[in-house]
Amino acid sequence: PYEIACATAKSETDHWINILIALSTVVFGIIWGNLPIFLLTVLPIALFDGQFIAIQRYNRPRLLRLASRKKTQKD
Repeated sequence: PYEIACATAKSETDHWINILIALSTVVFGIIWGNLPIFLLTVLPIALFDGQFIAIQRYNRPRLLRLASRKKTQKD
């Protein structure tokens, strides 16, 4: 469970990076004058990646509690 919790932290970081990359494209929308189109694409990307961030944040404390319980049972 501890290794899975670590993997969820890394995955959450990846999803945040995806959102930041998507938000950085808004700059191109400002430069090229198509801001509404870029905003329409950023919103679904942020929502899509946001759901995985929420899931990982919900499950990580549960996994860490499970790992600590298993550790105390070993000792």
